[in-house]
Amino acid sequence: MTDIQGTTTQDLIDALAHESASRELIRALARRQAAAAAPTTPSVDELWRYARRPPRAPADFRIEAALRSDARTAARYRQLLRGVALAHSPLAMAAATGTFPERKVGDFRLRVVEDPDATYLVLSADRDGVTPPSSIEAHGDGMLVRVELSPAVRGHITIMLEREKPGHGDLLDLLRDPGCELFLM
Repeated sequence: MTDIQGTTTQDLIDALAHESASRELIRALARRQAAAAAPTTPSVDELWRYARRPPRAPADFRIEAALRSDARTAARYRQLLRGVALAHSPLAMAAATGTFPERKVGDFRLRVVEDPDATYLVLSADRDGVTPPSSIEAHGDGMLVRVELSPAVRGHITIMLEREKPGHGDLLDLLRDPGCELFLM
């Protein structure tokens, strides 16, 4: 079948299909460009949920990368952590002895005990009835790490820090720095 101008119906169908495919391609490219241009900085809501994540929750690598590379995002995250943490310590005590400064973190005293065979993190409650933390998060020198803690026994939490375990080596390095910021979660 041919219309007045000599075009077949099949030619018209092919032209419309080509035009429709072109529009879909242009829309797909526009969506891809918009996604690439979207900010990679996590929103405050995402940071809030990440700060409140439960123990053993998986890390969000996009948020972790933003916290390490963007000072403003890291500062915002630490501010949120201060609001949800059981305790916070911005600096170690001035009169520190040994390679690890002792700290007062809220109602807890934190110290690192080095034995010839092992290194232990010891958190001791200053008073009875204190809610024990389930994890410790440390920030400093562009690093951050969260390590799960063992349950409290008679007001004390003790964990052996092994360099081979994920996060333990980084935590030991950060605990040596009196300027590292600690959060008990």
